[in-house]
Amino acid sequence: MTLAIFVMSCGTAPMFFFLLILRDFVEVPKQKLVKDFAMGSMIFFLLAAFAAALDFTCGSRSAPGLMGMSAREPTSPRSHLDLEKEKLRRLNILVFISVLFAMTMVGLSLTICFQTPESRTAFFFPMLGIFGFTFGLGFSRFQDATWRLLPNDCDMANSMGFNVMARNFGLGLGNFFFGAMLELFKRQGFRERVSHETLYEKQAYSFMFYGCMALQLGAGFIAYRITWLISDPDRAWVPDSRMANFIPGPTLNPAQDHRGKSDKSEHSNNPQTDY
Repeated sequence: MTLAIFVMSCGTAPMFFFLLILRDFVEVPKQKLVKDFAMGSMIFFLLAAFAAALDFTCGSRSAPGLMGMSAREPTSPRSHLDLEKEKLRRLNILVFISVLFAMTMVGLSLTICFQTPESRTAFFFPMLGIFGFTFGLGFSRFQDATWRLLPNDCDMANSMGFNVMARNFGLGLGNFFFGAMLELFKRQGFRERVSHETLYEKQAYSFMFYGCMALQLGAGFIAYRITWLISDPDRAWVPDSRMANFIPGPTLNPAQDHRGKSDKSEHSNNPQTDY
């Protein structure tokens, strides 16, 4: 799961280049650039925070050590089965969110299909809101999946610290890679704008969007691969089906059981009576 979070973090680069995307890709006029940048940033982060808070309040979050999952308080087989089913269900939801996140990147890249800056802006901002919502929901769900997959006897502080380090490393690496990639697509500034500005081709941002889409699909595939490694709880729970029609027979007291074992051992040691 840490690898999936790392790959997912690498695919969040567009939020670090939001101002350049508005200037070069959406082609917002210079007079409105700062205002649209501030408005778009607020939309993105507010929806990301709202999605994370919504998932936290309505998503029945849990962690090792809660709900009777600690090593000192083992769960019953039935409650353990329910927790395993819930874990598998949430991993499948996480895969769906990763695919939705990837499709959001495709939606952002489709901004180039519109002709005027006004139409591109009108299309870009709703897609930006969806991007922020899926970003917050994805990070929250990945965190929840990490909690659920940790074993009960692990070192919680070191495990979660390594997980956060992988997330931050992914954010930095994705930012560095796509930022260096932009330098390969430099172009001269438009005449109506400030001439000394360094602008970038629209193809650079399309490459960024589709590259992030591939990374999000990769994170979703890793999460889906984890569901393969987890055994199906319905198939793993064999005693339920076998014991449903079980009829207990007569039980022996300890003295009878001891006498029966001793008689059997005497017969087995006597070669004349062992048939």
